[in-house]
Amino acid sequence: AVGGWDLRPCECASAEAGFLRAIERLTLRDPNPADGEALYNLGVCLRYLGRDDDAYDRFYKATWNGAWRAAAYFALAEIDAARGDWARSLEHVQLSLRHDTDHLNARNLKALALQRLGRKDEAAALVAETLCFDPLDCGARWLAGQALACDTQTRIDLAIGRARAGQYDDAIALLGEAMKTADPGTRPLLQYYLAAYNERI
Repeated sequence: AVGGWDLRPCECASAEAGFLRAIERLTLRDPNPADGEALYNLGVCLRYLGRDDDAYDRFYKATWNGAWRAAAYFALAEIDAARGDWARSLEHVQLSLRHDTDHLNARNLKALALQRLGRKDEAAALVAETLCFDPLDCGARWLAGQALACDTQTRIDLAIGRARAGQYDDAIALLGEAMKTADPGTRPLLQYYLAAYNERI
């Protein structure tokens, strides 16, 4: 709880210390704790700190717990995608979907992985299936090449998701589209993210 409290305002150093204390206590008598929340959140914290290799290990450990399995495998798939390891990303995202078939972001990451692996027909079929399931899902609409009818915050969220998977060109394109219709109050935030992702590239 202390780690989570510090993570919300991105006080990552103190959040990491809190999660490590929690994990130490949880694993004192059993190396496989009954609850994987602290392990998963430590992985999130480490990603914020740019320590993806360390985060990868924590996410893997969090898959031990059923409640966090889908989220942890999805996080692993994002890191794999950011590394350009699309085969491994596909493997992990399929494991995520095995435990949460309605996870729209995982479905869209799977479609993206299939595209990158040259399996375009499978990707298109999955996107079409997702749009039947939820016609308003912006991630699937983006992958299908459809116009996005969503607000600026949704576009930012979609761009952040693409960036977490290392797809900075997609993130920049999404933010650029958002700039065309953004009101003056949201433009600084869009420009901030555009600057951050251009710097990453």
